Amino acid sequence: MPLLEYQKTPIEDIERKLLSSLTKFEHWNYLRRANITHKDFEIHQEIAKFILEYPKKFSTVPTEKIVKTQFPNFEYSKIDDTKYILDLFRKEVLARRIRSVLYTTGKTHLKLDADEAAKFLLKNAKNLVFNASVNRSITDGDTTLRYDVYLSRKEEAEKLGFSSEVSNPWNDAMYFWLPGMLGIIWGMWSAGKSFLAMDLAVRIAYLKNKKTVFVSPEMTRAEAESRFDSILGRYKGYNFSSSSLIMGKNIDEEKYQHFLENIKDKNLWVTYESSKDPFTVHDIETIVESENPYLVVIDGIPLMIEEDTRKGDDWLKVKSIVYGLKNLSVTRHIVILGVAQANRDEEIGYSTSIAQAADKMIYVSTDPHKYRGNKIIRPKTRNVDEEDKDVRYVTVTKNRSTGKLIRDAVEVMFNPENGIIGDLSHYDFDNNKETIKHLSTNSHFTDADYTEDIKQFIK
Repeated sequence: MPLLEYQKTPIEDIERKLLSSLTKFEHWNYLRRANITHKDFEIHQEIAKFILEYPKKFSTVPTEKIVKTQFPNFEYSKIDDTKYILDLFRKEVLARRIRSVLYTTGKTHLKLDADEAAKFLLKNAKNLVFNASVNRSITDGDTTLRYDVYLSRKEEAEKLGFSSEVSNPWNDAMYFWLPGMLGIIWGMWSAGKSFLAMDLAVRIAYLKNKKTVFVSPEMTRAEAESRFDSILGRYKGYNFSSSSLIMGKNIDEEKYQHFLENIKDKNLWVTYESSKDPFTVHDIETIVESENPYLVVIDGIPLMIEEDTRKGDDWLKVKSIVYGLKNLSVTRHIVILGVAQANRDEEIGYSTSIAQAADKMIYVSTDPHKYRGNKIIRPKTRNVDEEDKDVRYVTVTKNRSTGKLIRDAVEVMFNPENGIIGDLSHYDFDNNKETIKHLSTNSHFTDADYTEDIKQFIK
């Protein structure tokens, strides 16, 4: 036998390691959704029946001691990578089912009628494929699994600083994201939407060691990477100018080398720049399939194209794109952040479908404003000396998950040139936790400073 010839893992070994490693409800649920029962086990069918049916009776997964009490001769052989052995066993079961269907088809149907054979194959093929995107659950039966999910959310919430009884509206609105959500960062031209989207991605994913994909339909890889270094560098205690990095101007080269050395080989942030062809939803699906990220940023949804650009008006194309992205976020259980442009009336541009599909919408502007009656309303006048290029005003205009909106724009420190989004002076870098709210709620404008339009919305 050649030295490098593939040696198939014996089915007995796969079954034993799988049964030994079924220690969580998510493992049990994975097999259940794949329609795998104890009958799919060839060697340890009796033990599999006991372990797989145990949670239904006792609302918990059996421990090794419980299993050994029932089956003292069963040798436990746990592995760390449970997902690997789950997939390996599922593929074995699927291969066995396919062989069975093909054998039955050839032995009976094909000898009689080719059309009947094709119908038989089609009917059985639908039952063979395990589609993780169809996440069927019995709402009043999977309650123990839901409790485990709740505990994991609680742990994550405490890491994000949500543990206090009175939630911080800013944290709820800006930093509370669940897989399956589509968020839109929107505003007028040059408001800083791309920087804000990247900063959010760094905060809610990268700093928590969750993989992020940054898709840039218009920004080059070099520009995107210089912005990333500037923003992440600030969280790590450095100060790099993004424009100096991209233009090759003088910086502290020793510190820059140290920063890059510190983050190399993490492989948690992947940037895709556009080629000569715009991105399509199918391209994003392919990227997600390949990278398996927690979060995807699309820096310019309207710059994508619908699969067939010859059909439909622009608003129909945008509708197809945004609903395609929303569906992708749900089926792949990821967070997607998209950047979109506001029109001259300061409404979401291109299509109301963006607003309809989004779970959360964050508006960023260079000017103070209020959000009333689905409208962005600005003050009647503003003194020139009040303008500050290092400040942005942010409102949260939609929040489907928690309902927490920020209707009166709040000031945010905004110096993307040096990676500053918000107030980092009280950021605990070691523990990745903000110790205070990082925006000022002090406003120079009262309701009287706004146009008459606002009066109908203020109670």
